[in-house]
Amino acid sequence: MKSGNQTATVISLCCLKDHDLTTEINQMAIQDIGGLEVLINLLETKDLKCKLGALSVLSELSLNEQIRRCITDLGGISLLVQNLSDPARDLQILVAETIYNVAQIRKARKHVRKFNGIPKLLSAEEFENVNIAKAAAKALWSVSRSKKNIQVMMKSGSVPLLAKLLRSVHMDVIVPTVGTISQCANDPSYQLAIQTEGMVKDIVQHLSAEDPSLRRHCAETIFKCAEDSLTRNLVRQAGGLDPLVAMARDPETKGNKLLLAAVTGAIWKTAISPENVERYDQLKTVE
Repeated sequence: MKSGNQTATVISLCCLKDHDLTTEINQMAIQDIGGLEVLINLLETKDLKCKLGALSVLSELSLNEQIRRCITDLGGISLLVQNLSDPARDLQILVAETIYNVAQIRKARKHVRKFNGIPKLLSAEEFENVNIAKAAAKALWSVSRSKKNIQVMMKSGSVPLLAKLLRSVHMDVIVPTVGTISQCANDPSYQLAIQTEGMVKDIVQHLSAEDPSLRRHCAETIFKCAEDSLTRNLVRQAGGLDPLVAMARDPETKGNKLLLAAVTGAIWKTAISPENVERYDQLKTVE
């Protein structure tokens, strides 16, 4: 890889991929010999095969928290963001998947914002290609853990796009989208946008999904938005109170503390409205 010969580099990257890059011993070995610097430098090359090879390795190595920090410290975020503008779809997918992993750490999230990565991720999400939308949605899910990033997302026009993705038929797109919406719902501007963009109905619909993490994020979103009386009414009108009660009664929910907290929180907040209390009484919620 260090030879500078493109053919040798591609072959070396293929050999690296033959190893299990998810094991810590292999991850640390690559880091110890200076492999991360070489992989990051390859993101500056114009050779697509070299960049694809480097990113396929980095996307797996970045599962390790220590390596996430090294990638960030070595200036990897700015190069990842630059490559989001590359027309090659396979490259965009790998870049977004790597950002999803690396942006689990605070400094990386800050760098994504600093290097104007949020608008580029939102632009990538607009593609009809499901795999690009999935990868970009996951990246935004990580990035939205920052309050400042949420504000940039709002200014960059994320709301209509999130509303569109929420109605996707692909669960791989819906789950990270709802996860992102749940985190954005901490912001009052997003709480209003969720209401005005008609997202409440779709969130209520996903309360009955099989995926418990999806149900949790939907319940969390309702909990955060139900301070507003109109939102509480919309949840009831969309039929959202019934699945909340059903989840609260489900024995499996009791074994999932995060889901249980989200569901009970959503019931508590929506119960501020007398009309909702009446429905809860009909469902014998307290019993």
